[in-house]
Amino acid sequence: MDAPLYDRRSRAVLAALAKRWPDKPVRDLVLTHHHNDHIGGLQPYVAAGARLVVPGRDHGFFDALVRRTLGIEAEILPVSAPMTLRDFSKEVSLHLVPNSHANDMLAVYLPEDGLMFVSDLFSPGRSAQNPLLASELLNAIRFQGLAVSRLVGGHGRGVEPLSALEAAARR
Repeated sequence: MDAPLYDRRSRAVLAALAKRWPDKPVRDLVLTHHHNDHIGGLQPYVAAGARLVVPGRDHGFFDALVRRTLGIEAEILPVSAPMTLRDFSKEVSLHLVPNSHANDMLAVYLPEDGLMFVSDLFSPGRSAQNPLLASELLNAIRFQGLAVSRLVGGHGRGVEPLSALEAAARR
């Protein structure tokens, strides 16, 4: 989920993954939204053959970005409704989260574990949270009927229970 800010870090991540799982190349890179700190290092993933999985309304942006920076056409899967990615040992579902931070935002949910990955709307381990963004995420979770019990984020550190998101939304 999400690319590091810089290509150098992305190459290091790809090398570490290849060392740990040499027979399992990165096939998908889920980009939660279009902000630079979540996509800055996407080029090494594309060059390694990964498909980009992006919010539906951002498809044109990512297509133009890859063409301009790499001069190639990447495989891009736009997500415009809840969807499940296949070929994983666990179900991995993608959900759009309406919010005021980015036009489109994807959250990654593992229903078997009750775990959700989200960027910017909630940052586990941080004392300062934006109550509006936390409320928007909580509303989306409830509206979509997702049994989220724990959250991990693109910022912050660690994993926190849903109760931490609920507390952040009340502030």
